[in-house]
Amino acid sequence: MNIAKALSFLFPEAVPFKDYSVYWVDEKAQIVNWNLPVDAPSDEELMAASLAAIKQEKIAELEACCSQVISDKFEHDGLFYSNSMQSQSEFMATARAFDQGLLTETKWTAYDKDGVLNRLTFDKDGFNSLFMASLSHISDNIAKLRDIKQSAIVECGTEEEVEAIHW
Repeated sequence: MNIAKALSFLFPEAVPFKDYSVYWVDEKAQIVNWNLPVDAPSDEELMAASLAAIKQEKIAELEACCSQVISDKFEHDGLFYSNSMQSQSEFMATARAFDQGLLTETKWTAYDKDGVLNRLTFDKDGFNSLFMASLSHISDNIAKLRDIKQSAIVECGTEEEVEAIHW
């Protein structure tokens, strides 16, 4: 249990070393000064808050991983395409231009497994297939985060179980 983390979680407005102090006493972290207008939390409350804080941090960590993976390259028909925020914006604008009849084809950048750049030409149907692959890449990773990883974190009963979850 991380008492300092638990106290920060329970009392986010409190100022450490002013409102409370945590020190090691007899090889155990303990609250030694308490200056808040409420009773100090029990060991059970601290354990629950520590676990909740660690779950919250783990979810934030995995959200960052998910965002990174989404923004990275995705595979479509054996080639890899950027899915950066700029690329996602370009996907939307190009799809709109095709839908409005402003384009009949477009060039797009892809990379092979060795990282060699390829410029490919897509008609509307080919582009829509690529665009759907991008959307699936986003959707699949969000599902992995929310439906698998976050659900597993919620079910964890110990800090060690939470820490064992990785992207």
